[in-house]
Amino acid sequence: MPRKTGPTPARRTARRTGLGPVFRPLPAAIGDTDPAPELREDDAPKGFTAYEDRYVLFIDILGFSELIHQSAGKNPPLHGSVSAIFQALDWHFDGLGGVVDDFLDTLDLGSLGDNALRVHTFSDFVVATAPATPAGLATVLFTAFDISREWLSKKYLSRGGIARGQVLHRLEPGAAPMVFGPAFLSAYKLESQVADLPRIVLSQAVRKECDQLAEQAAPAGRFVRQLVRRCADGPHCIDVFAHLRRNGLALARDHLTEARQFRDAIAHHMEEAADTPNWYRKTDWLARRFNTAIRDTRYAHLRLDVDDD
Repeated sequence: MPRKTGPTPARRTARRTGLGPVFRPLPAAIGDTDPAPELREDDAPKGFTAYEDRYVLFIDILGFSELIHQSAGKNPPLHGSVSAIFQALDWHFDGLGGVVDDFLDTLDLGSLGDNALRVHTFSDFVVATAPATPAGLATVLFTAFDISREWLSKKYLSRGGIARGQVLHRLEPGAAPMVFGPAFLSAYKLESQVADLPRIVLSQAVRKECDQLAEQAAPAGRFVRQLVRRCADGPHCIDVFAHLRRNGLALARDHLTEARQFRDAIAHHMEEAADTPNWYRKTDWLARRFNTAIRDTRYAHLRLDVDDD
């Protein structure tokens, strides 16, 4: 009489969870089974596409974990409330295409194209990618500048990296956002291992492309010269105060309200970091950059009580 076998691991799991046969054992690791046949093109997942050559921005909020803990408390600071955090991360990029096109028109770089700028958020970080063209480079630089200054005006310090290379970035209705690839990893490593301070740093490849664009006398060259600056410790970074400087980036006639918000945000973080040397070092660096930017401008009276950069 044949020996009766017990339930398979999948069925034992199903009995415990009530999920039925949806749970199946994972396939054996490669090398433990016969090699799988090559995937045919028809076997590729629906919507599958290859890597694209794109610029990648990775930017996140510094001290986010502490903000989240505060948001669950009884008396969180204003910028640490659930509502404030939600508003900071609730970027509506559906209408950004027109803004970007208007911006690119001023640089004589042409239109970026439909769905060319792809942006999505997860937890405390934002990922933005654009085609590897002069228009794409200018767009990613401008997006990094716009996000970091918006966050700073709301008392959030940011840090990030911009790289160029192979990446897959899917944004489609009805599908979860997806981003991965070597360029994404490069941008993430710039943020986590190079930036250190509240700044957005450029990879060497992106920096060289910015240098080439900056040599042009055209509006695009002027834009790069105004927005990208070299830091004393080596990396090139986005100047979040570019629009406050004398003869700086022209966005509006007056930025006094925003300059006051920047000052209040930096002063707040310096006070909070008074007993935390590493955090104070980061905010002190930003304060000195702010003071240098507003020197000899109509905002000079807002300087912070630290040495200039």
